[in-house]
Amino acid sequence: MKTTLIGLGKMGTAVAERLLSVGHEVRIYNRTQAKMEPLLALGAIASDSINQAAKDAEIVMTVLLDDQAVL
Repeated sequence: MKTTLIGLGKMGTAVAERLLSVGHEVRIYNRTQAKMEPLLALGAIASDSINQAAKDAEIVMTVLLDDQAVL
């Protein structure tokens, strides 16, 4: 399944790790690019923007701190 995960704090990272461990294709996006590095090593696909991350995804999940982060 093609999954996109936006937001890589503690919870977002844990969700991405789990999805990767069971064989899902996971695209990731985070405002802080450095937080993507450990997941890239596990096979995640980096995105430069939210639009790019969501393109062709079957599921898009956000794990963000608050309403302001969503906006």
